[in-house]
Amino acid sequence: MSLVTATTTFTAAIRTFVDDLDEAGFDVVPDVFELARAAIDVDGFLTDEELAAFIIGFERIHPRLGEFTPGDLRRQEAFRGARRFFQEPSPIFESLVDADLASGTSNSWRYVDHAGELLRSLAALDGHVSHVELNSMDGFRATLTNRLTAAGLVRPKATSTSGTVPMSNAEDVLAELDALVGLDDVKHRVRQLADLLRIRALRTSHDLPNPELSHHLAFVGNPGTGKTTVARLIGRLYSALGLLDRGHVVEVDRASLVAGYVGQTAAKVDEIVESARGGVLVVDEAYSLARGTDGYGVEAIDALVKRMEDLRGELVVVLTGYPNEMQELLDVNPGMRSRLARTIEFADYTDSELLRILSGMVRSARYELDPATRQELVNRIDTVQRGRSFGNGRWVRNVFEQMLLEHASRLANTAHPTLEDLSILKPTDVPEPE
Repeated sequence: MSLVTATTTFTAAIRTFVDDLDEAGFDVVPDVFELARAAIDVDGFLTDEELAAFIIGFERIHPRLGEFTPGDLRRQEAFRGARRFFQEPSPIFESLVDADLASGTSNSWRYVDHAGELLRSLAALDGHVSHVELNSMDGFRATLTNRLTAAGLVRPKATSTSGTVPMSNAEDVLAELDALVGLDDVKHRVRQLADLLRIRALRTSHDLPNPELSHHLAFVGNPGTGKTTVARLIGRLYSALGLLDRGHVVEVDRASLVAGYVGQTAAKVDEIVESARGGVLVVDEAYSLARGTDGYGVEAIDALVKRMEDLRGELVVVLTGYPNEMQELLDVNPGMRSRLARTIEFADYTDSELLRILSGMVRSARYELDPATRQELVNRIDTVQRGRSFGNGRWVRNVFEQMLLEHASRLANTAHPTLEDLSILKPTDVPEPE
């Protein structure tokens, strides 16, 4: 997506959000403004692209913004602390909830959907969408949907005169998937899943039967290969295609599922499954449930398998872990194997893909690599040990953060660093191999 297109999409998301709820009698301008500020604060890079889009998008609402440049907004720290908006539903959102309860409307759900579109359009302005951004987007959406669930407000079923599923949102999610570095086979497999759901919807619209299918998945691969990121996209994709009501993601590990006393584990699993109902439950390092001598992990597996079957159409479980260890889990409980629709393998990133990921982080943060630094990074990536503990994308993030530390230390005693000094990363900023 070009920068012009991304800015236009962001501006359109603002107007649609404001105008749609204004027609229902609610002024959500303050929330839309604060939501965008919060997302920019969480991202932390404050790039010219996203700040220019922010100015363009809100100039109609706040004309004085047109007097500022991206540099002005950075110098004035206009976004500091704005991320607090994500912590709880706003008073405006609460007023929508109250009105929906009183009149049977669904404006609060429209707020949730518009907020998601706004956040995604803002994230699209970055060359690299970070895990922090994805986490904050999912977390904020979960905060709002949990509030609506607690209030007893059920998302209204989407209606369509043609009988087809909503395609545009699904395509947006698939475009985000395509924008990820590497993962070609993963992208192909996910598109197959999307195609399957679309065809099933078309069959339903023509009164053709669809056989019962499991949609639970196993993601296998080494750390840092994008398993959790893709699981989040799967949640949104399945929601857009009508399989899941909410599409939120709940991430757990062994400690989250296993209790310390006999008989308590099943109840703990039930509680977590209920929190993920309507969305995706990601069990990280799921193979660890098959290990240990206390039997609690096996109890958790048994309870989870039962709920996977009971809630087949209301919950998608994604198990993640190393390939060989995941085999251990399936051997412990063959019923788990039969409930997994397919296994998707996440390969380690190649050297060129690691460099692309790092270059994207550098660009998003408005730093630059001179040719010598780029070559130093090529050499550094070429010599890194690729054992089981290699972190792939996490390793890249660590290298980038260490480079920023080295860069800052190098300039700390410079009296008047130039814009070039502040922007260019040198070969000496590349960390030595550990």
